[in-house]
Amino acid sequence: MSSRIVAIFGATGQQGSSVVHRLLKDGTFTPRVITRDPNSDSASKLREQGAQVVKADTADKTSLVNALRGSEAIFAVTFSTFPPYSPEKPSEITVGKNIIDAAKEVGVKFIVFSSVPGLTTLTGGKYTSSLYDDKEEIEEYLKASGIANASLHLGSFTENLWTQKNLKKTDNGFNISIPTRLASPLLGLETPWASRRWLC
Repeated sequence: MSSRIVAIFGATGQQGSSVVHRLLKDGTFTPRVITRDPNSDSASKLREQGAQVVKADTADKTSLVNALRGSEAIFAVTFSTFPPYSPEKPSEITVGKNIIDAAKEVGVKFIVFSSVPGLTTLTGGKYTSSLYDDKEEIEEYLKASGIANASLHLGSFTENLWTQKNLKKTDNGFNISIPTRLASPLLGLETPWASRRWLC
């Protein structure tokens, strides 16, 4: 097992787990899974495959500092604060800044942040959405941190089409269904929560 460590936030999700698996396959770095529940089924499976699993809470910077010690790099996915809002859960911006501050404190050399362009900036203020704008704020904070970094603007993932049941096979192709409230700012659609379908 390599002594060079990459800490991964969101390691039990689609993006993070794919990074863990790639690092395990490559062998240059040891992936360190940062999770609130190191005994969960998904965390246990990653441990069995060779990843380190360390407990930390993104709402608690001290726990992050302890979990990140010895890490050379970080891959971070943060999650939007979707309704219903909970006062017990920190905002996505707080989580992102906590990760960056803890990384800086322990001397992490590089951070890869999974992000998206800010919608307010992208549309010149016509549309706003915390789903997009919170990530942009975290990204700007990362750029100003002095830590070498790269932000990935990945948009969406093919897996989402079937895991969220938006891709349905037909006799002559596939139907892709997208809620237009999410798609409208980027696709020029105006009807909220309707469904658009395309034939592929």
